[in-house]
Amino acid sequence: MPDRCPLLIAREGRDGPFPCWLEELGLKDFLSRYSLRKLVDWGWVVPQYRVIFPQEFFASWENFPYQDDKVTSKFHTHSLLWDSTWWIDGADEPLWFLHPFFHPHNEARKILVGEGKAALNQPIPEELTHPNGRSVVPYADYFYHWQGYALIDVIRSADCIAPILNTPDVEERAVGIVRIAKRVTQHDPRDVLAIERRWGGLATPMTWLSHYRVFRDALWTYEQQHGNDRTLRRNGAKQLADHFGISADILSSAIKDRLLVLAQDWHWANETHYRWTLRSVSRTLRHQLRGI
Repeated sequence: MPDRCPLLIAREGRDGPFPCWLEELGLKDFLSRYSLRKLVDWGWVVPQYRVIFPQEFFASWENFPYQDDKVTSKFHTHSLLWDSTWWIDGADEPLWFLHPFFHPHNEARKILVGEGKAALNQPIPEELTHPNGRSVVPYADYFYHWQGYALIDVIRSADCIAPILNTPDVEERAVGIVRIAKRVTQHDPRDVLAIERRWGGLATPMTWLSHYRVFRDALWTYEQQHGNDRTLRRNGAKQLADHFGISADILSSAIKDRLLVLAQDWHWANETHYRWTLRSVSRTLRHQLRGI
């Protein structure tokens, strides 16, 4: 299924496109032991925004959680923030090439930028009981797709102690592991998110790609209806690049100095941390380099 938005949603901190994306990257077993909500608490993956939904939104949604039901018009914007699909059917509107959540005057954008940043510093809201008896934690976190790759790098950085087997010397080995654990606490695996040569420098070009991937997918139906004509895609890609201030030289430098370096690093990691990168590296190359 095409991405619905450059920002992948994690509803209630556990459901939605972003958790599904992490599972697709090979983290399903890992998430069964370390929930996404716990990883967010640790700062191993940091939401771009968090929206806390009003109780009235769910109360107006009679058939919650089924998406074929409509909430009242008063909560139309919240409904889009909970689950939104975007398709491009022409170039008649301003910023037509950009997802509506990134239009300056879009109501959803106002909520994300206004409430969505402040809510990251607020506690998770208490669970609600819908009138139909279902429970819901009324919030959603929003991430870029590349944050799944960044999370894998954090996990790689944290992967420092081998599992213990039930061998005759297991107690002796356990003592050694405790000793190692005391030393490794001086190293923070989250550092890879800020270092310039890692995700501190990768975040910007990868965000460009997040926008382009969604723009390309949103054109799929239009192109099918117009004989697979790519003219609108080419025009939109140029306008998208202009919108983000991306010149040919800037893009070339980002590919050479950022994206290809990332790909090379992950290929190298297959020799030492393959259980984290092997299932994801081909997707990294395919999705990022194909998307340009």
